[in-house]
Amino acid sequence: MPRKPGAWPVVRQLLGPDRSGRGAAVVSPRTADLRSRAADADRVVKSVCPYCAVGCGQNVYVKDERVVQIEGDPDSPTSRGRLCPKGSATLQLTTSKASRQEHVLYRRPNGSEWERLDLDTALQMVADRVLRSRADGWEWELDGKQVRRTMGIASLGGATLDNEENYLIKKLFTALGIIQIENQARVCHSSTVAGLGTSFGRGGATTFPGDLQHSDCIVIQGSNMAEAHPVAFQWVMEAKERGAKVIHIDPRFSRTSALADLYVPLRAGTDIAFLGAIINHVLKAGAYFEEYVKAYTNASTLLTDEYVDADDLGGLFSGFDPERHEYDFASWRYAAGDVRWPRTDETLQDPRCVFQVLTRHYARYTPEMVERTCGVPQETFAQVCDWITSSSGREQTTAFVYAVGWTQHTVGVQYIRAASILQLLLGNIGRPGGGIMAMRGHASIQGSSDIPTL
Repeated sequence: MPRKPGAWPVVRQLLGPDRSGRGAAVVSPRTADLRSRAADADRVVKSVCPYCAVGCGQNVYVKDERVVQIEGDPDSPTSRGRLCPKGSATLQLTTSKASRQEHVLYRRPNGSEWERLDLDTALQMVADRVLRSRADGWEWELDGKQVRRTMGIASLGGATLDNEENYLIKKLFTALGIIQIENQARVCHSSTVAGLGTSFGRGGATTFPGDLQHSDCIVIQGSNMAEAHPVAFQWVMEAKERGAKVIHIDPRFSRTSALADLYVPLRAGTDIAFLGAIINHVLKAGAYFEEYVKAYTNASTLLTDEYVDADDLGGLFSGFDPERHEYDFASWRYAAGDVRWPRTDETLQDPRCVFQVLTRHYARYTPEMVERTCGVPQETFAQVCDWITSSSGREQTTAFVYAVGWTQHTVGVQYIRAASILQLLLGNIGRPGGGIMAMRGHASIQGSSDIPTL
């Protein structure tokens, strides 16, 4: 039935105490009666968002042993109560009956329909197939060497499994003699394992998102951080508000580009030339952190006379086997010194020291080459070099952030290794606001690689 004129919102506003319409006048009885789903929850369980690897904290509200609401945890030092759209929709994992299967489904060979199986029958079918495939593909020896393995089974998992599940997969399948154990991180993280592992001894990020707030310059390359990791991006914005420079280097203009101080478009796949030219600039201009380089890197260590750089071997380094298409690293060794340590040159002037070898190798990467190869004007490249070097050193630090825009390239290892060399020359590793931040898209990518099911 129609409402009385006195109940009309405009009349209620004009005749009531809230004539400006900013308080009680704009609250209907229905609105006033609304209550949060979490208001009458029995308890709150602390959890972590299951999606990307930022690790945002969540408060899970439970009533009558059922999840009724999931919200950001304001006590989390990582996210401080924030959640991205995916994290905010986590409740749907518990309420979406349409997409969540609760029964084992089986489709027979050449069949077109799914049929339900009870769990015991399904487990027995899996066990029978595993044992049969293991026996059929078993190898005791290969080329006269004892291998004791099965080639009839392979495992392909994902990094959404937690560390404990990855551990059990690795333990079970290794005990069965299965050697083909893989997970999704092969595409998105294996480049990091080789690139950062070679540089720092461990294939994981050298810092964490919250430390970016202390950076004086942040280079985001191979990542659309503002959209892909919006909660972690809060630390970039806090650094920017403090005066830090934000550089986004990417072929595609995105929301990250819109929020950066400098957007540098470059041709896809040319990052090695771009990073190599920055390294060359740092070395030629003497912009490296000399005390740091001498104390914390192998720059002063001498190589043996057997090592030959790619310039003198037509693009290949010494030790390359053309038949096997791989390198023998014997010629890459350090020159022997006393019993414990190799020979060094603290002046960094010996032509056989790592620093001079590095200088000669990267001399080819010039601003002209960047303009020709990457499509980046020399003036823009000079500005990038100036911001990075002026924001690095004894009193300041620069951080690099990357994601699958680097790792999914076939030469992703070289991208990450080049960034590692640059950060070591500038003294930006192991210091507040410095480092290399690898942004991961699944919660257990690092853990599944460390277990490893990679």
